[in-house]
Amino acid sequence: MKKILFAFLATTALSIPSFANLLTNGNFDQTDSRVGLVNGRRLDQLSANWDVYTSIPGWTTQSGRGIEVQASGTVVNAQSGNLYIELDSHPNNTNSGSTNSIMFQTVNLGIGDYILSFYYRPRTDTPNDNGIQARIDTQVLLDLNAVTSTLNTWTKYSALFSVTTAGNKNVTFEATGLANQLGGFIDTVSLLERTSTTTNETVPEPSTFALLGASLLGLGYKLRRR
Repeated sequence: MKKILFAFLATTALSIPSFANLLTNGNFDQTDSRVGLVNGRRLDQLSANWDVYTSIPGWTTQSGRGIEVQASGTVVNAQSGNLYIELDSHPNNTNSGSTNSIMFQTVNLGIGDYILSFYYRPRTDTPNDNGIQARIDTQVLLDLNAVTSTLNTWTKYSALFSVTTAGNKNVTFEATGLANQLGGFIDTVSLLERTSTTTNETVPEPSTFALLGASLLGLGYKLRRR
């Protein structure tokens, strides 16, 4: 399958359409009474703390130890709201497998163009230690693995893709760096439909916009307290 990839660092603000987020709990701040696997903390009672969950509202573990949810102040402050995600998760006695975990959310998409965006922040200065990969089904949209010496703040990344076969698609995030419980952070995920009738939204700098020519897309060292 032929794929075309263009990536550039924005020097001016980018304009993309504004539309309703198609994802549930994109900023990870929806909570309930489910209990963590490591510390037994309820999701709705996390305060400057963390735990690992098999699932959170909207998102489910596909493989690995689970979804590690951290509150602002655990290692860094959330990009928005109070909670953010690390997928190189702390081991627990319930789920087996690598600490590098995968989470997903299933959405029903019609034929058309879409923009997947999220904020990313590396955790360590170790090369190949902060990997986060974003996919739609098996199609890789963004593959990030920065270090804090070059990128030490939240940065927004966006990928434009096209769906040629309508139906359910999995929006997937995977930790891909060293499996050592210290990985990249993600927050504020959105999936927007791009249409000619939507209004423009300005993406704040700095922002990297990855444009995937996906018309052929066949969808058809900061240590925290543990």
